[in-house]
Amino acid sequence: MAPAGGLVQPSLEGVATSFKLVSGDGAAVALARTLLSLGIAKPADWGNCGKSANTFVDRTFTNLFDDHGGPSIAEVFGLSGSLSFSMSDLPTTNEPNEKLPVTDRPCYLSIYPVSAAFVELGPTLDRFEKIDPRLAATFYHTLMEVLYRVGRPFGYDDACEYREMVMEGIDPEDTEQYEIPDPSTCRRPAYTAKPYKVAQAKSELRRCKDREAAGWLQTALAIPGGRQKCFLGIAPEDLEYNFEGETVPCALIVNTEGDGIQACFDAQSEHWGEYTGAPMFLAEFKPGERRKVAQVVAAYTDTLDILHGVSALLKVLPGADYTPRTERDDRTMRAGLRDFTEEYG
Repeated sequence: MAPAGGLVQPSLEGVATSFKLVSGDGAAVALARTLLSLGIAKPADWGNCGKSANTFVDRTFTNLFDDHGGPSIAEVFGLSGSLSFSMSDLPTTNEPNEKLPVTDRPCYLSIYPVSAAFVELGPTLDRFEKIDPRLAATFYHTLMEVLYRVGRPFGYDDACEYREMVMEGIDPEDTEQYEIPDPSTCRRPAYTAKPYKVAQAKSELRRCKDREAAGWLQTALAIPGGRQKCFLGIAPEDLEYNFEGETVPCALIVNTEGDGIQACFDAQSEHWGEYTGAPMFLAEFKPGERRKVAQVVAAYTDTLDILHGVSALLKVLPGADYTPRTERDDRTMRAGLRDFTEEYG
C-alpha cells in the first residue's frame, strides 16, 4: 500500500529533544519513585540509565510501548508519544503555571497522530461482499468502531460529510467552477448494508465457507472493546482552550488508492496544518500520586493494545504492504518520551 498523499499534520518542529535532568529536578525523581513503587519501572534499569531520572522514566515508557506491540504499531501508524512536565512543551496555545511548586506541577502524557495509516480495504470488502453484504458491513463498521475507541479514522462517511460541507458553502450556480471530490463513486454494500450484531455475526461466521475471511472478522471482533479513556484529568473546556481544533485522523480507509474518499481526505488535509489539533490521548497527573499514575499507565497501555490489535489485523488483509520504517525522527512513539525542555530546581 502506498502512503496517503497530501496529509499535513500539526508540526512539532522546534521542540527540544534532549535535556539532562540535574539534581533538584523533583518532579522527574518523584515520577521515577512512583513508577518503581507500582512495579511498572524496573530497578535494574536505574544503573543502565546513568542514574538520570529523565533517562530512567524514558526507558520505562519505551519498555511499555515495546511490551504492548509498539514495533508492530509503528509499522502501520505514524504516532508521536511524549511526556512533559509542562503544557508549554505540548503543541498547545496554553502557557504553563509557573507559580506552582515543581512537585505540584502536573505531568502530561500524550499521543499524537503524525501521519495517517493508509488502509486500502477494497480487496477485503470484495471478498466479504461475495459471501454476504451484511458481513462486509459488519467487518467495515467493526474496524471503524475499533479505531474510534482510540482516535479518529477517516472513511466513506467522513468523505461524504466533507463534500456536503463544501457544497453548502458554494452557490449552486457556481459549482461547475470548482473541482469538488465526489466520494459517491466509492459507494458499496459494505458502507450501506445493515451490519450484524455481534452474536449474529459469530453465528454467520460459523457457516462461512471462506475461512480466511471469517478469520479476519473474528480477529476484528476480538480486539479489546469499550471506548478508552483518552483524556484523563482534562476537562472538556480545557481541551477547547488548549487546542485549536479536533484530532486529525490516525487512519485513512479507502477502497483503492486515489479514489474519491482519498481525494476528499487530501482536500481537507490542506487545512489541518493551520491549527493545533487535540491529541489522540492526553492524561494529566501529578508524579507522586500513585493511584492516578497507575490509572494513566493502564489507559496508555490499553490504547496501545487496541492499536496493536488493529495493526496486526491490517497486516494480514489482502494487498497489505506494511514494511518497517527504517528512518525515524525524534518525534516517533518508539522514542517513548520527549525529553524535558526546561530545568526545574
